[in-house]
Amino acid sequence: MNNQRRYALIGTFVVGALIIAAIAIAVFFGGGLGRGKLRAVMVFRGNVTGLEIGTPVQFRGMKIGEVKRVRTIYDPADKQVLFPVYAEFTGTIEVPGYERRSAAGIRTAWLHEMVERGMRAQLQTTSFVTGQQMIMLDFVDENAPVYTRIEGDSLLEIPTVRSPNEQIVETIREL
Repeated sequence: MNNQRRYALIGTFVVGALIIAAIAIAVFFGGGLGRGKLRAVMVFRGNVTGLEIGTPVQFRGMKIGEVKRVRTIYDPADKQVLFPVYAEFTGTIEVPGYERRSAAGIRTAWLHEMVERGMRAQLQTTSFVTGQQMIMLDFVDENAPVYTRIEGDSLLEIPTVRSPNEQIVETIREL
């Protein structure tokens, strides 16, 4: 009888530990376990001061993602420095007709369609005091998008346009 009691205590301990581990994982991942996340790259050519990991990515003022990685690449052929910025999109976007797709599938379809319709990424200053920036996605009346294909076709690339600050500096240089 002593052995049966010991086995029951061990079994209770193991089951309790598994339940606690499952709860800890759910809390740690914020209930997002199994949810798909879409990643994309935006390649900026100008000054990226104030852009860092965690910087928000917004679409018309609504946060739909954040910056996960920033790289610096020198292209000797063009003698240009490129700044690939990798973002992860987790915002909820409702697209009629896509209800049966996964969350990542909806975001992928939405972003591809919006890029084709003229959506571009642009750096915008959020604070002149601290110099912090954010990435704003919106529709821009520009010529055809310029793709760098820095990641090939393995990652969605959102074309970029010059920031308002870069446009002002360019105008002053021309004067």
